[in-house]
Amino acid sequence: MAIAYRTSSSDDFYSSPTVSIPALSGVVAGDVLLAMLVTNDGSRTLDTLPTGWLIVASATTTVAPGGGFWLCKKLATASEPATYDFVFNYGFNGRVAIAAYSGGDDMSVAGDAAWSSVTSSSPFTASAASVTVPDNSSVLVWFGTSSITTKDIASPAWTEPSGFTERIEAGDSWEYHSVCIADKTANSGASGAANGTLTQAGAGNTRTLGVLVAIAPSGGASTISASGSGESPVVTSIAPASFDESVTVGNYSDVVVTVKDQNGTGIAGLTGTATSSSTSIATVTQLAATDANGQATLRIVGVAPGSSSVTLTVDGVVSNTISTTVVSGSNSRALSVSPATVTLDQSETQQFVASDGSGTAPTVVWTIPSGGGTISSAGLYTAPPSDGSATVRASLASDSAVYAEASVTISSAAFGVVTATLRYRGAALASTRVDYWVIEQGDTVIASGSQTTDSSGALTISVPSQYVGQKVNVVVNNLASDMATAGKIHHQRVVTVT
Repeated sequence: MAIAYRTSSSDDFYSSPTVSIPALSGVVAGDVLLAMLVTNDGSRTLDTLPTGWLIVASATTTVAPGGGFWLCKKLATASEPATYDFVFNYGFNGRVAIAAYSGGDDMSVAGDAAWSSVTSSSPFTASAASVTVPDNSSVLVWFGTSSITTKDIASPAWTEPSGFTERIEAGDSWEYHSVCIADKTANSGASGAANGTLTQAGAGNTRTLGVLVAIAPSGGASTISASGSGESPVVTSIAPASFDESVTVGNYSDVVVTVKDQNGTGIAGLTGTATSSSTSIATVTQLAATDANGQATLRIVGVAPGSSSVTLTVDGVVSNTISTTVVSGSNSRALSVSPATVTLDQSETQQFVASDGSGTAPTVVWTIPSGGGTISSAGLYTAPPSDGSATVRASLASDSAVYAEASVTISSAAFGVVTATLRYRGAALASTRVDYWVIEQGDTVIASGSQTTDSSGALTISVPSQYVGQKVNVVVNNLASDMATAGKIHHQRVVTVT
């Protein structure tokens, strides 16, 4: 099948670190997509790529006029998203262009992209080094861009390299950048350099950049040598660290996968499609793009007992299968909530704590999926002013499918009440938060915590109903955090539980 230009588009983006490029219409599975992103700040970094995209050339400079350039490629699938989100480390100010070609296998980039030396005389030349064309009937695509010092001047005008057909020319007089894409059919062998020119009077000091891309026809070479820099990385293998995983219902297992190119080198910045053959048994998510070593983590969450096959697909390459068995029972990776069960009086508070057994407190989201009461983001639960029951849930902030729960019973009948009115230097100790301990006659602490006295200085504490009618000792101190301050509070008195 002959390679054919399909379509292209360009737009400017400002302020947001996320550049959302609209998908091109009419693209079909197997099309080669090429996206060029140019900004006026060479300190920008492209931190996150959309699923399936790969950086094939980049160049940055912070010396005025500064600039950042990224050229990325993707092989289209049968179902493309509405937009492609490229995420930078800070607000992106610049222009992008995207083009699609049908009938091609893959592509490579000529040499290392580099900004030219500064010049101030228009027209400016954007030179692309020669690329080795892999097969007859290949297509060369030329990308040209600029970074200028002075804006709000004459509009930019590009002239494509000799023999090329211009596909897109974009840029406004008020922008620091303009872009041009052009292509031509080429036979195998060295392509030769390709030089385009930019005419823009009054631009001042200017840098340019040119890059050539070679696309092989379907059935031709799929790995293309690039002059000066070797082969463009192509995803070749995706290897999980484990091929068999067992996870319990409601819990998870993390599996590291490594994405490598044709030379066995890990490829950074890739996000693939993680798939479970039975999502009613187990779900799977890639937690982040591949790191500098080409590694990423797949989180497999157990949903119901059974078996499922888990894979990761990147650039059309499917990983080895991770055979996953989901069982009922406990798991050392499970979240837990303490206390697991508790009985509270009406309007009483209880601090819940989540743990995953790692020794480091997990980041969780606290909710009440059933029953009454409220709970803070730190896990402090306040019972409702009526009897009943509730369920408190802690879910992993990174994956709400992983959670643990505690059962709460609210029953005023299960408690007696200890009331002690506190005074300090002859006056009621009103609206003061204190630490308290309630000690029964056998010197056992039956209640403790922190509480704020009411407007009359009264402290009302719930204790188990078995102590109703008995005398208990109530000890009250400053909050521990206040013990170093002047005016220390210390009360101790015997009262009867009612």
